[in-house]
Amino acid sequence: NKYSTSMNEFAWNMKKETIQFKSDPNTLGTFTSTHPDQDSLKFQGKDAFYDINSSELAISGVPFVVSADAFIYPDNGLANIQKGGLMSKLENAKIIADTTNKYHVINRANVEVMGRKYYTANGYYEYNIKGKEQEIEFQNIVGQRVGKGKRSEKRTVTRATGMVTEEQEFFIDQKTSFQGTISLNAESKALKFDGFARLEAEKL
Repeated sequence: NKYSTSMNEFAWNMKKETIQFKSDPNTLGTFTSTHPDQDSLKFQGKDAFYDINSSELAISGVPFVVSADAFIYPDNGLANIQKGGLMSKLENAKIIADTTNKYHVINRANVEVMGRKYYTANGYYEYNIKGKEQEIEFQNIVGQRVGKGKRSEKRTVTRATGMVTEEQEFFIDQKTSFQGTISLNAESKALKFDGFARLEAEKL
């Protein structure tokens, strides 16, 4: 599976060909990818179960995974590593970006963590205004290296785009409706709106 772990206690069931790992009660175990394309992706977990027949490593008690500039919170704290080191898609996860300012929260996300510097996802961004709960569906969420310079020195940024239609009756404030493309850059607190706005004003 191309992973190493700090856990040093395990129960090996030779008949069923399974291995149950256990961490110290006071310290989570660390799992580190040794895959050359995953930039030493690292996260913690409480327990792990390895099926020798299927080569699947199931890790529970995972508080979060850091990829690019984002915290990714797996649903129920579960993460599965397949043969070859690829992490299974995280469904119904939460993304918080970036890791420093935590400006943006994306819920009910489906996330493909490809390494410590790269992930892709889709999910729902809360955009509530007074008296109206709203969501933006971001279909194209990418956290990756950006900018010029050496690959190892490039910063990582999460960016995303979504589309809202006239039928969705989306409002950017209490009296301004909007339709068009909405973009997110985790380095900025503000979203970018590219489309058409209409002021819902009373007639004078």
